[in-house]
Amino acid sequence: MKKKLMAAFLSLTMLVSSVGTSFAAERTSIQAKAGNSISTATPISVGGSYSGSITDYNKSDFYKITLTSSGRLNVKLTSYMKWVYFYIYDQNGRQIYDDNLKWDSASEQGLLDVTYDLTSGTYYVGIVKDGSYAGNYKLGTSFISANQSFEEGIWGSNNSLTNANKIELNKTYNGQIAYNDEKDFYKFTLNKSEKINLKLISYMRWVYCYIYDINGEVVYENNLRFNDSSGQGLINEDINLAAGEYYIGIVRDTGYTGNYNFKITSKLSQTIASTLNIANANYPTTLTQGQSFKLTGTISSNYKLTSVTVRVLDSYGNAVSAASKTVSPNAYSYSNIDSGIKFGSLSAGNYRYQIIAKDASGTQKILLDKAFTVQAVSNSVTPGNPGTAVKTGKTTSSLNVRKGPSTSYASLGKLAQGATVQIVGTDSATGWYKIKYGTGYGYVSNKYVTITGTSGGNNNTVTPGNPGTTVKTGKTTSSLNVRKGPSTSYASLGKLAQGATVQIVGTDSATGWYKIKYGTGYGYISNKYVTITGTSGGNNNTVTPGNPGTAVKTGKTTSSLNVRKGPSTSYASLGKLAQGATVQIVGTDSATGWYKIKYGTGYGYVSNKYVKLS
Repeated sequence: MKKKLMAAFLSLTMLVSSVGTSFAAERTSIQAKAGNSISTATPISVGGSYSGSITDYNKSDFYKITLTSSGRLNVKLTSYMKWVYFYIYDQNGRQIYDDNLKWDSASEQGLLDVTYDLTSGTYYVGIVKDGSYAGNYKLGTSFISANQSFEEGIWGSNNSLTNANKIELNKTYNGQIAYNDEKDFYKFTLNKSEKINLKLISYMRWVYCYIYDINGEVVYENNLRFNDSSGQGLINEDINLAAGEYYIGIVRDTGYTGNYNFKITSKLSQTIASTLNIANANYPTTLTQGQSFKLTGTISSNYKLTSVTVRVLDSYGNAVSAASKTVSPNAYSYSNIDSGIKFGSLSAGNYRYQIIAKDASGTQKILLDKAFTVQAVSNSVTPGNPGTAVKTGKTTSSLNVRKGPSTSYASLGKLAQGATVQIVGTDSATGWYKIKYGTGYGYVSNKYVTITGTSGGNNNTVTPGNPGTTVKTGKTTSSLNVRKGPSTSYASLGKLAQGATVQIVGTDSATGWYKIKYGTGYGYISNKYVTITGTSGGNNNTVTPGNPGTAVKTGKTTSSLNVRKGPSTSYASLGKLAQGATVQIVGTDSATGWYKIKYGTGYGYVSNKYVKLS
């Protein structure tokens, strides 16, 4: 009997020992499945459940998850440790999520439930020991595919206009904005200007939707918000677009991610004609030379405007002043580009004033085309020899000197309070005084001048000698400006390089600046930057012999080209001549070979390379 009891006890001991060995082996086997780093991570299937232990000898477990499509990954962790670290990484080792999970003392377990929208690719889950805490855990995963129309990998593949996916009209496309893919771009083409319908359904709290043209300009935008009642955000809008290539962009707003679908439907049969027009437009009819003019008016269309051009054409059809602006609203006040049209700089003659606009439908129209005249300034000088001062006066305030006898004329410069002026006449309409100013004349308001006496004298600042005759020659010691008058307060006519030879015809008595021959006229330079090299009485006339202003040749332009103030491209443009225009040549510049021609009511220069003599 004793032997039987002993045998039974041994059998029971072996059984218990065997069961304990089996449990230990199973536990070791589970821990052996989990790698200790990303590089040794154990692959697991999405949708499965796994358990393991963190011990003093096994301080971390890593699992590898492969997503074959973009979608929403859910990871649940139940921990039986007081503290433990939890991580999610992408295939490049970039951390997507981390948490330091603490257990609940009542239930003696910690619960973690994490959901992320991710692109297809490989991801890693890490469970890592925190301090001395050890214990068991359970890990579970689930996944819902986004069913994207264009599958994307880590960090996306259509994140710019350059990489946009090509789509067709009248077809629905599915997409996802993910944690690691914040933008999706699609490209579509309209063969004709038409109305389209954009329908976008979003399952994100907020998201941006844009439409761009081929140049990357935004032609439509919407910051779509989720509707709590319907459980989605909705755009359902008709948009008029011109023919061309476009891009639709779905862009993440802050951290919101999720799925969306959209469809662009052609509504060609419902396309609306452009209503491009102009309202409240003003325009000049007759101006006096030097008079400015302020443009006002509004251009509008049922389509977005794309460009507005304002221009002035001379009697030959050449644009002598123009301004253009790229715009995007449905209505635009073209007074915003008024400053680009210099009415005050136009010479006397006949002109046309045009306003041209284009909208997103591709419609372009000349909305305004009006003729106007610029008249030469009539002489309002009181009887006496032209240019002879009949009165002298002093300014009672700082005031502008203008091109004509009112504030509507452009300013030539300013006079300081107390400046002496030589009055050569009075405008019969406004009472403004015509005064000597620099090397010419200007107008000042009579309200700010006190008459100090009469004078028949000449306050000529030029040293004795025949007007325009060179009395000295010199060389510039530095690069310097040539100005309209004898100080830096006058506008620049151009620049002279260091070492340039100048022909000096006089000296300003107040500032000492030299008056020099410059181009076809005169200008002033600072005497501080000129070394006198000798005296001369010669004449540096660049025009071929003949009566001044008499055409000695005629020719035709072989190309469209600029007419300039002087004989090189460094001079300002006066306007343009069309190819085949006839020109009357009155001289040739000896240095550059450029032709001096009759232009409008004056003269200009054109390159001889683009003129064929008749």
